[in-house]
Amino acid sequence: MIYNKNPTIKISPEQDDCVIGWKSINDQLAVAVNNLENENPIVVVECYQGCDLAEIEYELNSYFVDATIIDSSDFMKSENEIRIMTQPYVTDHRVFGVITQLRMHDFFDSTKVENLKKNRSNNNLTIYFGIGASLLVENPDLLIYVDMARWEIQLRMRRNFVDNIGITDREESIEKQYKRSYFVDWRVCDELKKDLLPKFDYVLDKHISLLCEKERFLEIIHDFVVFDKGVKKLCRPNQYFGIKAAQTNVKTKNGGILWHTQGSGKSLTMVWLTKWIRENVKDSRVLIITDREELDDQIEKLFIGVDENIYRTKSGRDLIDV
Repeated sequence: MIYNKNPTIKISPEQDDCVIGWKSINDQLAVAVNNLENENPIVVVECYQGCDLAEIEYELNSYFVDATIIDSSDFMKSENEIRIMTQPYVTDHRVFGVITQLRMHDFFDSTKVENLKKNRSNNNLTIYFGIGASLLVENPDLLIYVDMARWEIQLRMRRNFVDNIGITDREESIEKQYKRSYFVDWRVCDELKKDLLPKFDYVLDKHISLLCEKERFLEIIHDFVVFDKGVKKLCRPNQYFGIKAAQTNVKTKNGGILWHTQGSGKSLTMVWLTKWIRENVKDSRVLIITDREELDDQIEKLFIGVDENIYRTKSGRDLIDV
């Protein structure tokens, strides 16, 4: 299987195929619902772990005031049952776990789900939303998928903003939340997403609107774009947020560590952070120390490739004299 380094998704050039903002999204959904032949339409809003479920529920309730809104979490197993069920995969070890074999349906109470299906409301419009909402009804008239990037989920974990599937743990350490997500939640959500992918009617992606928010968009253009030997390069999310954290520490004169794995873009991170320091810190000097000649060569060529002057010292005395 050949890895596609530049994946693309073709979309229609029609302006109405892509809308921004809850008002426009709900307007679009309302049109879609009104065009359905079913007099009692069913809409499913399936969510990835880490989505702002409270925001989604509020927006749906505010716009579709006459609809019956059903939260999928009300039909899950108890928190204690879910913790016991997932323990073999989460384990008691601080770091290591086991990739789960569980699937989304394992998180739901089968009796509750069956009762829901038997006693389904015949309201004009019923909206099921939340994690695993697509399992509560067969063949919905509209299926909307709300996606979430793992990096954003981790940021929300650090802010104590999200819970793991079926449990309330936002006040726990990010290490525990991330571990549970890595070994259980994300695997479960990814398997369900693969099953639903051919069935999506709409996809909600909040990251694009965050990226294109005016202040951040201008900041990315100014501070996070370089031309490396004529090739335009933009920052990755880990580089952007890492550099933003480093900028805060530089302003407050605190030290810090940006930990990188191989191939995660540490050299370009150095370039963007260096450019920002030189532009924003008066009389600043940036010293880059490496542990081998090979890395020295790589960094020197990269800085020269993006038209940044860099002086490579030849010895400790040379460094003192510069």
